Amino acid sequence: MFNTLSHLLYRASRDGFEPYKFRAHCAGYPQTLTLVRSKNKNIFGGFASLPWLSSPDILGQLDPFSFLFSLKNEHDEPFLFLPTKKDQTKIYQNSEGPVFGDGFDLFISGNKGSSNLGYSYSHPKFHKGSLETNRLFGGKKSFEIDEIEVFELKK
Repeated sequence: MFNTLSHLLYRASRDGFEPYKFRAHCAGYPQTLTLVRSKNKNIFGGFASLPWLSSPDILGQLDPFSFLFSLKNEHDEPFLFLPTKKDQTKIYQNSEGPVFGDGFDLFISGNKGSSNLGYSYSHPKFHKGSLETNRLFGGKKSFEIDEIEVFELKK
């Protein structure tokens, strides 16, 4: 497994929330952990095994080893969301920012985000499209982001 978070690639409050700043700092790095803190102080994110691309075009890469997680939420319980459809577990970085899942299970655009959890990643306790599921990350389906950090993981 991974021994350490090798180094911080990107911190939105330091580097800027603009999507091109994310691409400039994270492109080319495989095995990254994205951590997000919403304005309501929920903490969540995702893991991407493939490197983020530098293009602002909408490019998706199939990443069957990617996953999403929620560490701090209204349930006071961590949750792991594993791929349900391996052929739809794409990671995107486009003109908006990092995106996990074909159904935009986690969508980040600057200091705003949204959740459509359950399309490509799921947890048995939560059902696709339900209010409770979509509130898990940012407290509601669309939310404001306080901080984003991306770390490169090393073996």
